[in-house]
Amino acid sequence: MMVGVATDDHSSQTMYPIKEPIPAAGIQVQPSAPPPPYSDQPGPYVTSGSQVQPGIAGAVYPPPPPYVPSRTQPEPAMAGAVYPPPPPYVTSVMQPQLVTVVTTSVSTTAVVGNTCLSTPACVICPSCHTQVITRITHSAGLLAWLICGGLLLFGFWMGCCLIPFCIDSCLDVNHFCPNCNHLIHKHKRL
Repeated sequence: MMVGVATDDHSSQTMYPIKEPIPAAGIQVQPSAPPPPYSDQPGPYVTSGSQVQPGIAGAVYPPPPPYVPSRTQPEPAMAGAVYPPPPPYVTSVMQPQLVTVVTTSVSTTAVVGNTCLSTPACVICPSCHTQVITRITHSAGLLAWLICGGLLLFGFWMGCCLIPFCIDSCLDVNHFCPNCNHLIHKHKRL
């Protein structure tokens, strides 16, 4: 064990023990020795056209090939270089053409497609042949009954199984013509 001396701001000296570091498991600590003397001689460099790779003793490699610049970039324009002329700009004037429009009366049918989903849609009624925005009503369909049956199976029999009949997104949508009350389309959820 070593002993060190410490001073405080009152200039009194206190003696205290200094512990030496404990080596880690499996590592042997050797007493510190002075470093080996350094010489002014150059390292293991070979100047006769080959190189010694540092870190590998005795490994000798040939020198790298010389740098040759590549010609992949275009050279700058030289004075007096002749370039071909640009292509001519062609303008053409379009002459108006006469178009004859022939209109014929064709009976139209209701355009239902994807427009009649769960919101009112603008369609042509097949009954009164007028363009209308449909009036919608909701009715119980297969999806509402399946959800009701599933809730009954899981024990929701005291009125909770009737919740799907109160939610519009579980019900089928009926699209009616507001003029003649004709059923134009029925959007079924399932």
